[in-house]
Order: sequence, then structure tokens, then C-alpha cells
Amino acid sequence: MLLKHCSIIDTVKCSDNPCKHGTCSDHPPSFACTCDPGYKGIVCDTRKTCSEGVTCQNGGTCQDGPNGFQCHCSNKFSGEFCEKALSCSDVPCQNGGSCINTGSSFRCRCPPTHAGDVCEKVILCSSHPCLHGTCTDTASGFSCLCDVKHKGVKCDQPITCASTPCQHGSCADSPTGFMCTCDSSYTGIRCDTGFHVKPLETTEPKKLLLPIWFPYLEYALLTLVSLTGVMAMGCACLKCCRAVGVLKGNDDDDDEKRDESGIRRFKQDPMAEWLAWWPLTAKRFGSEVVSLSPGWGRGKTCSDGITCQNGGSCQDGSNGFQCQCSNRFLGEFCEKAITCSDSPCQNGGSCSNTGSSFQCKCLPTHTGNLCEKGI
Repeated sequence: MLLKHCSIIDTVKCSDNPCKHGTCSDHPPSFACTCDPGYKGIVCDTRKTCSEGVTCQNGGTCQDGPNGFQCHCSNKFSGEFCEKALSCSDVPCQNGGSCINTGSSFRCRCPPTHAGDVCEKVILCSSHPCLHGTCTDTASGFSCLCDVKHKGVKCDQPITCASTPCQHGSCADSPTGFMCTCDSSYTGIRCDTGFHVKPLETTEPKKLLLPIWFPYLEYALLTLVSLTGVMAMGCACLKCCRAVGVLKGNDDDDDEKRDESGIRRFKQDPMAEWLAWWPLTAKRFGSEVVSLSPGWGRGKTCSDGITCQNGGSCQDGSNGFQCQCSNRFLGEFCEKAITCSDSPCQNGGSCSNTGSSFQCKCLPTHTGNLCEKGI
């Protein structure tokens, strides 16, 4: 085929379908093409640009590309110029949406996870789709985890008593969902948490088999506990009596020694001492029961035979006698010699033990046995 001055001079005819996007008419010895809208050229094979009078229909927009114009249609239309209305037969609804024809158009019913004319938009948790639950974004859209009283993709459907939600109780419907009144042995929103105690079996209960030696062990433990309690009480009483000086011996055996006040001082340990004092055990172990000292009771006065030792003087007070001891002794009867361990030296004086007593070395500003006098 030869072209000269844009005229076809060969014998090509319309029967050869020379026009690519247009209609053909024979003009012997040649033909002529009438191009479709948007096309140009001798055989209508070149797409026009948007500026060459191309119009996209039904709200479509025109954009130029490497091969000429391109119409971008809305979701309801298709075609080169957006001239064709879509219908359900074109399957326009995406992401599982269902299509309904409406006259010359259609409507998509989208799943809860998508929106848009053709269900093309993914709904995310940022739009707060879950009404009564927590939301998680996924590749296919949001996912709701509903609370116990709601159901549905968006947790927007209250669970009613018709679904029997209360496992151990009675149910009542409310605007916010079901309400359970639980049996006495159950709790929880669905009455599904039990806190009951298993009832006793009506049959004969199972017996606990104990070893043959268990009664002996039980007796030994009870005896030990009883003896410990008695001993503790005895020791407490003994300390109390010692504190007020009410214990006094009545013989001079080798297992004891007595101080000048006549109070018994046992050589053995405190337990043996208590055994000797406690009446219930004294008879069993052959020990002697100590007697009360002359100073027993706070009601006695100096005229009742009270003797203060080591130079102490006796004076009566509101609670009975009181021994006034010298600087070197203390105790209820002045029976205890003071040593340096009692810190007797006053006003910065230093103490040194001298046999059964002590001596204070006073500062130049004080004098006296205890450095108690200022110079």
C-alpha cells in the first residue's frame, strides 16, 4: 500500500477493514475512514488527548497517558468514555458484598467489615466499629471480641434469654442484654462459676485408716504439750517470786547455797530449780518444796521482822517496807553487791572491780564513793 499526499492510491477497500476505530466508506479507487470519538488518523488508529475534545461521561475524569487519553469512571459505570451503566451481571460488588439491581443501576450490600459503593473500603478499628467489645485490625478488616452480653460482627446484637445464657439461674431480658439471677451456689454474669461445697454422700463415709502406733504418738504429743505449758507457767511464777524475794529454803543440803537474805540459790539449771519449786513435780522427783521468805507480800512493814542487809536501813511506805541501801549494794533487802557491770560511778568517774566490790576513780571536779558529790 502506497500513501501519497495523505491519499490512498492503492486498491484497498472497506472489505479489508482498514479503519481501526471508525467506520469505512469506499471511494474507488480507495476508501475513507470516519473515526470514532477519541480517535484520529487515516485509519483511526491514534488516540486523542484530553485537550482534543475528549469528554468522559457520567462523572468520569479524563487523564492523558502514554497512549493518549484515559477516562476514569465512577464505581457505577464503565466503558472507554464511562458511557456504560454497570449492573449486577457485571459482578461489581467486591469483598463478598451482595448485589441488588435497582432500575438502570445496582446497589451493593457490603459485609460489616467493608463499605463503599462496591464494598471497596476496608473498615478499621479507628472508626470504632465494635459497639460492645474490643477491636483488632486484620488484613480483611476489623475483628471484634464481644463481651458476654452481646454478639454479632460488630457486637451490636444483645444476647437474649431465648439463647438460654444463664447456666445455673433464672434469666430476664433488658435493653442492655440478658440479666441472670444465679442459684445460691453459683455466681458470674452467666451463673457459670460455682463456689458450692460438694454435699455429703448419703452412703457410709469412707474411714481414714491410721497406723497402729498413731494413738501412742498422739498421747506422747499431748503429754509434751501439757508438760511444756505447766513448765512455762511454773517458770513465770518462779521468776515473779524471785523478783519480789518470796522464796526461802529450810535446810542446808549440798545442792544449794543461800545468800545473806536466806533466799535459796540453786546450783543446777533453771529447769531443775523449777522442778524443785513446783509442788506437782517436787514429790515425783524427791525435791524439796521451798517456803516463802519473810518479806512475802507488799503489806509487811519494818516492824514485822524485816531485816535490811549490808548496812541498809528499813523504812515503811504506803506499800509496806522499803530498804534504803548504801552506795555499794542494791536489791529489795540490799542483798546484792554492786559491781562495775552495774555502772555505779557517776559524773564521768571510772570504775574498777575490787574483789566482791568496786572502786570509783572520780574526776577532779567530784568526790564520794560514786563520784556523786561536786567539789
